Amino acid sequence: MFPLFYIILLTFALLYVILICAAIIYWNRHNDLSAVLSDHTSPPLYLSVLIPFRNEVAHLPALLKSLELQSMDSDFWECIFIDDHSTDQGAELIRRISKKNFRIVLNPGKGKKSAIAAAVNISGGNYIVQTDADCTMGKDWLKSIYTRLVQSDIQVLAGPVHISNSTSFLGYFQTFDFIAFMGMTHLGIQSRLWHLANGANLIYNKSVYTLMNTTNRQAATASGDDMFLIETAAGTNKEKIGFLKEPKALVQTQAVSDLRTFIHQRLRWGSKMGKLRDWKIKLVLGITLMFSILLVVVSIAAMFVNGWWAIAGLLWTLKGSIDFIYLKNLAPFFNQKIPFFPYLRCTIIYPVYLCLMSILSIFKRNYEWKGRDSR
Repeated sequence: MFPLFYIILLTFALLYVILICAAIIYWNRHNDLSAVLSDHTSPPLYLSVLIPFRNEVAHLPALLKSLELQSMDSDFWECIFIDDHSTDQGAELIRRISKKNFRIVLNPGKGKKSAIAAAVNISGGNYIVQTDADCTMGKDWLKSIYTRLVQSDIQVLAGPVHISNSTSFLGYFQTFDFIAFMGMTHLGIQSRLWHLANGANLIYNKSVYTLMNTTNRQAATASGDDMFLIETAAGTNKEKIGFLKEPKALVQTQAVSDLRTFIHQRLRWGSKMGKLRDWKIKLVLGITLMFSILLVVVSIAAMFVNGWWAIAGLLWTLKGSIDFIYLKNLAPFFNQKIPFFPYLRCTIIYPVYLCLMSILSIFKRNYEWKGRDSR
């Protein structure tokens, strides 16, 4: 029955397996993903850490403690907090920190992009280190970044990000999803085929931002400052983009705690994908989405068509097994474990989640984030 459908099903299953196997191979083969080392020692650098924030008073104490404990000499870095018109006491909390290399400014516009632009303009660093207010990092975070930058002729570093330990279903779901995304980010940058990044740990030469900013691209998209920046850098020189595969460079972010906020977060992230120019990123997303759709379709059809339970079972076993191997290979780097039963629940839900989010993104273009509506 339906020979064309079988061909499509087999094709996307094969493409998905090849994609995941490539990510595993590249992850285990390459210990560090930086640009080619220079023939000379670079002059001392000065880093500007930029942290936009809006109503993050609950998360700021942990972040501030992480920054205060940084092992790198404060003469080589500064931290600029950009208050995006918070209505809580976050700004006052930051002002109590009496460190010469900390300062706080008010966003002259509205939104994260405006906040970053304002901070870049007043920053004194050769390189920008961008992170979020709900993050924490180890004491050698900045030192590991600085070391890589002075050793390499590099323009952009995509740093590793992971979700803090959570025992809830939604927490596990986000943990597994983040690990998978980091693997695809690593694969794309190392192979020079596509370029992804996460703004919670993104390092770039100020000149790259200036190049992106002068084009004024995607100004209407609330999200995407990280993706548009690395896309701009890739269009200039792919060889000067790296992934900082260094455990000391890990940044930890918080899992979203409720379903409504999670959906709005994913709608916000999804809003930038259609505006990216790199068709290879869309191909990777398309393979994953199409395989998920086919899984759901076959599973539903198995309820009504004799003999399709075997096909559905084979596909679920294939996807569940390859994904589990993938996550188990990456998890130790992120100080994470992949417990079997939480993974099993998440892997069953994930294809359904992708299908529903795709439908929702068509009919629901607006979302709420940090007390603001995207409309």
